[in-house]
Amino acid sequence: MRVQGFREGTPEHRESSDPEIGRVHSGRLRHLCYPCLGSFSGIRDPAITDEERGRTVLEHFRDKLTAWIEPSDQDSCEICQGIFLSLDKLAGVVKKDLGEYEFSTILVGSREPSQASELEKEISMIIGSDFDPLKKRFNRKFGKLLEEQMGKAVDFLDPDIIVTVDLRYFSFSYTVKSLYVGGTYTKDSRNIPQTRWIHAPVNDADASVESVIGNPLCEMAKGENFYLHGSGREDVDVRMLGNGREFILEVSGPRIRSLDLSEATRKINNNRFGVQVANLRFSSKPDVARIKKAEYDKSYRAVVRASGAVNSERLLSAAQNLSGKDIYQRTPLRVSTRRSDIVRVRNIRNIRIEQVSGETFTMVTRAQSGTYIKELITGDSGRTVPSLSQEYGEPLEVLALDVIWIHRDGD
Repeated sequence: MRVQGFREGTPEHRESSDPEIGRVHSGRLRHLCYPCLGSFSGIRDPAITDEERGRTVLEHFRDKLTAWIEPSDQDSCEICQGIFLSLDKLAGVVKKDLGEYEFSTILVGSREPSQASELEKEISMIIGSDFDPLKKRFNRKFGKLLEEQMGKAVDFLDPDIIVTVDLRYFSFSYTVKSLYVGGTYTKDSRNIPQTRWIHAPVNDADASVESVIGNPLCEMAKGENFYLHGSGREDVDVRMLGNGREFILEVSGPRIRSLDLSEATRKINNNRFGVQVANLRFSSKPDVARIKKAEYDKSYRAVVRASGAVNSERLLSAAQNLSGKDIYQRTPLRVSTRRSDIVRVRNIRNIRIEQVSGETFTMVTRAQSGTYIKELITGDSGRTVPSLSQEYGEPLEVLALDVIWIHRDGD
């Protein structure tokens, strides 16, 4: 968020400390301009001016208003304080300040001074009429002005930039919507993690999947920072192969949105860390929730070592006993300090033994999303039951593990 001052607060533009503020029937004359009086008219006909609406209100409620309401010019109005007289100037400042950003949609919001809000409510109670609040009138008029002067469409649901004006001091801030780029990645490395330890720029020694993808995209978008949202994660020593893992890279505060994703793919894939991306596309915040909630079966290849020469018959029997069965996994010891200690039930779809050689063997496992494969093999000191070690009858050690396929819809 960026904050820009526009006009220095002056005594008449600051919230009053007068104890009579809001006590409209105290006897003190209140100064209101005709456009603000018109906000109580209920008239929505665009052919009728704001001033005409105000005169209609004053005439219609003469008995209730003339004793304590004195029509004034907008500069002296206790509700609007003349802000509508400076809209063009404010629009110029906003336009200049946002000139470095590429965007197509905008939305205006505002914070109304409590003094004005309380006065509006009390007048409404006195005359028994609904009203069009100052902040709503301001948002409507200023939003239309920015739309015309900047050539940007007003979007009430998902704008690229939200401009918020503090009507008390006539300062403004703006919030820039993040840029989201989705795709899939593979990682042919056993020594880089998925995400950074801290959300800050890193050097090669601190490389991660997040930084390898995020640094080029953030540079191209001229953003402030970036965050990787993955559909699950793999350990630092586990390779991510096959059809790749879904991800969305979020770039915060982007100044450029129209990225060349083919060029982005080339820049990202030109790295020495074994990370490759494919199918880059522009995405959105709702897609982040979608991929994080996605639960796909995964297939893994593991190289495992036994305590002696592998007994193929017992191994095949152990693999068969686990195939199609549910296992119970208590949170592994290796992650217990950062995850809740619970027991998860996961189904092992199939275990296939590919190769046996001396004390080692290679196995391929398809399992339900969220299965801890290392612990399925080792048993994790009894925290996963049943396990391959338990079924085999001897301790087993995982030497290498790869994710070889994620069974997304249609895969």
